[in-house]
Amino acid sequence: MKSLVKVLLVSLLTMFLVSCGSSSDGDSSSSTYPQLTIGHAGVDFSKNQVENVDWDIQDGYATAWTPTSYVEGEEWGSGIWYSNNVYDDTATYYYMQNLGSVSLDSVTSVDTGAWPAYTAPMHSLEVGNVYVIKAQDGYVKFKVLSVSSPDAEWEFKVEYKYSSTTTF
Repeated sequence: MKSLVKVLLVSLLTMFLVSCGSSSDGDSSSSTYPQLTIGHAGVDFSKNQVENVDWDIQDGYATAWTPTSYVEGEEWGSGIWYSNNVYDDTATYYYMQNLGSVSLDSVTSVDTGAWPAYTAPMHSLEVGNVYVIKAQDGYVKFKVLSVSSPDAEWEFKVEYKYSSTTTF
């Protein structure tokens, strides 16, 4: 009987420890989302492609400068920015929203009325933050997993989900 109780206690303790160690925020160790390292050569999220991406279908690329205007304290080479290749005809909106440090799973749709003005100052990418962008052929939510040093490679690693609609 004592053996059975020990086995049950060890089993319960093991299940508890395993469940406490799991993460629901989409970190790279347990994520089911695809991952990409996006550089200056660009990305096509719908094809999960970062090499040999034609400019005409490219969703965006990494830069060491802001595509709009700088936030105070940031300047060329102080960070990595995502430059979106999707523009409207009047360059009114910048089709990228920084949702902050939320779980990737919590983002279930795109608020298309919340795009920032095209001239709004842009912060460099922040590790752990989730962003929503308009792609050439849909929408993408991504979480920044890492950012390279701006004076090394202009790249950042993300886990993401692409959708052809505003719903993920």
